[in-house]
Amino acid sequence: MKKLLLVGLLLLANAVSADHYTPETFEDATKLPQDKVLVLITEISNCPYCSQIKEQFLGPLSLAPKFGPYITIASINLESSEKLIGFDGKAITQDQWAQKMGVDFSPTVLVLDPKTGKRLADDLVGLVTPDFYGFYLEQNINRAKQSLGID
Repeated sequence: MKKLLLVGLLLLANAVSADHYTPETFEDATKLPQDKVLVLITEISNCPYCSQIKEQFLGPLSLAPKFGPYITIASINLESSEKLIGFDGKAITQDQWAQKMGVDFSPTVLVLDPKTGKRLADDLVGLVTPDFYGFYLEQNINRAKQSLGID
């Protein structure tokens, strides 16, 4: 049974990868579900590492029963002057928001409180260790879920 479940999860992960998983654009912090951890990827256009993180890690996590129901995955573009509504309810451009958060490298994955925008775990900057990236990301999400009392 465990082998069948593992095969099913691998097929599901491959299906998500084949679809080129694209998270929603972070547009309005005031409309985020308050009962889910915000997992936010900051990226630039044509970033192969960003694509790899989205396809190999974020897409499968969005469908995993242990994580999917408890997270909102979104993205912003570090080069974009598109406006978003921040956690303070004020309009700001995506690039300005990233600067305000101290994010200047692509990709960076932040795990945030959906109410306040407070970091709930260390940022994952770049894709230095792909073999352990999923483990670190899952650890960060679990830490955030625990911090917010989400289960």
